[in-house]
Amino acid sequence: MDKNVRLIEERHETADGRVHVWIGLEHLAYCTEDAYKQAAKLAEKYGVGIHTHGEESKRMARDLHDKFGVWPVELFHRRGILGPRTVLAHCVWMEEAELDLLQKTGTSVAHCPVSNLKLASGISPVAAMLERGINVGIGTDGVKENNNLDMLEEMKFVPLLQKVSRLDARVMKAGEVLRMATMGGAKALGLDREIGSLEIGKKADIIVVDFKKPHLAPFLTGKYDNIVSNLVYSASGQDVDTVMVDGKLLVEGKRLLTGNVEAIMADAQQAVEELLARREAFVPKEFVFPSSRL
Repeated sequence: MDKNVRLIEERHETADGRVHVWIGLEHLAYCTEDAYKQAAKLAEKYGVGIHTHGEESKRMARDLHDKFGVWPVELFHRRGILGPRTVLAHCVWMEEAELDLLQKTGTSVAHCPVSNLKLASGISPVAAMLERGINVGIGTDGVKENNNLDMLEEMKFVPLLQKVSRLDARVMKAGEVLRMATMGGAKALGLDREIGSLEIGKKADIIVVDFKKPHLAPFLTGKYDNIVSNLVYSASGQDVDTVMVDGKLLVEGKRLLTGNVEAIMADAQQAVEELLARREAFVPKEFVFPSSRL
């Protein structure tokens, strides 16, 4: 917890206010009850949010219930961390009582569909959450659980999973998904008054998507408008031409203006190789690395 505090004091609201540091709690299985109570107090003291994980694993949800006598979100509630400034990632295995608590407390969910698929976690009941008025944003999870971290691609999997889960192709409209990816995420982070939509008084956070591509044709407006549908179901990060953050151009014509891509890739390559070299001392000698990962 002291590292959380140090990071907040050193980095919160840096980079012209774009960096927001929250209290991070990894998982109920290895965080103490006192850690959650400390987190709630520190979040209030520093005016920051709390991030932790709703249950991804069906088996772990059952194991936690067997151990504590309540379901994970119920345990979060007992430990005092639910509320509008808390975001729970995943929330795949949810009981009705847990959904009720999310609704009652105004807690947000970060839905990470590609990660849930790659790790074979299951399908989060996002449609049921939205029907209850629970705020849901879209995330990618980490690189090892997702690989390309493509937010536009992530949008496509959100409605597909809900449709196949309910065996109903009418579940979740494209506009609803786009709202999750924009205003849903902004609200989860407590920033919906600053970002998430193009409005007077908000930050000029804008992307320009190039629709002059075969996979995004035809481009229709009016009665047969298909722009939002194509954005959700057909577009990818490769189609983004321009990126502006708070009125500052960062990418234009697919070219990064704020750094050298090749140098950044080289630095990342070196950093990973050095990390793996340091890791060697902790790898059991009998451990054999598979030639192909998941």
